[in-house]
Amino acid sequence: MDTGPNPQGDSVGDDMSPFLFSGVNNNRPYIIAAVALMAVATIIGLTLTVLILLGVRRRADPARLGTYSIKTGIIFLTLSIITALTTSSIYLYMIENPNNLGASAYRLFKATEHTDLLWELFDFLAQVSIFVTLTSIAVSAQSVTRGGPNGFGRLLRLGTFVVAGVVVALAFAVYGLRVASLESGGTVYNWNLYEHADRAAASASILNWIMSLYNCGLVVLAMGSGTGKGIFFLLAFANFFNIIGTTWNMAYYIRWHLHYNTWPGYIAILHAALQMWTSLVVLLLCYAIFTKKAGGIWTVGRYGRTDRVVKEPHAGRMSY
Repeated sequence: MDTGPNPQGDSVGDDMSPFLFSGVNNNRPYIIAAVALMAVATIIGLTLTVLILLGVRRRADPARLGTYSIKTGIIFLTLSIITALTTSSIYLYMIENPNNLGASAYRLFKATEHTDLLWELFDFLAQVSIFVTLTSIAVSAQSVTRGGPNGFGRLLRLGTFVVAGVVVALAFAVYGLRVASLESGGTVYNWNLYEHADRAAASASILNWIMSLYNCGLVVLAMGSGTGKGIFFLLAFANFFNIIGTTWNMAYYIRWHLHYNTWPGYIAILHAALQMWTSLVVLLLCYAIFTKKAGGIWTVGRYGRTDRVVKEPHAGRMSY
């Protein structure tokens, strides 16, 4: 397999990802480090999946927006880590056992080309769920402190869902184009599909980056809405890590997919650390926000309803 695409119609490596690349080019230390990072991330992701599915429940308070998006986010993120780990582990096995690769190994190799494409799809879907969750948390903060949802908050969420729909459509378009490119073989048609897929992926990554800036702006609005300090700092840190991940993802697609530059061997380590791990941290912080009871943005009950709420003496705030 080649290390990258070329317009002459050779095998273009249309399924190329940072994890696949490290294995193909026999960068053994890099692929081992990436596998180790993803293995630990898989354990954390599975644990966090259980915590979120069990701990983040749809409560009576309608201001607790984003409970569904955080659940889909952790599921898709964990799936993306598992598929990337599977692909990298198989390539590591091939590197370690070059003399034991027969017909079955070749079939396994072809199967991992498709798991490599699934990793990218799941990764985009996880990013969409993350920015929807962050927007929902910020809107929830303002809804509760103002005694109910307002037109501006609804407009913010509507705009977020529209962008999310566009990114989801682009993600599935990228997946479909890459599968078609993979199945078409070394042809000029294959090269055209590869180009279209990379452009769509870069567009999706840019939209995700713009949404991360948008959510950073919402943090400022949440700060001025009377949100509890604990919630504000958790939300601010979540957006900080999110913008790191989206900035890297955008740079990755523009630098190495649109311009087809030579990929450094350490790209897999960077992607595992700056994309997967930052997303895990973001979802962990969101989980902490959703499960926080005292001093948080949902401590006033159902849009100002005061049942089940007590006033702490000299505390100056409402809490369960």
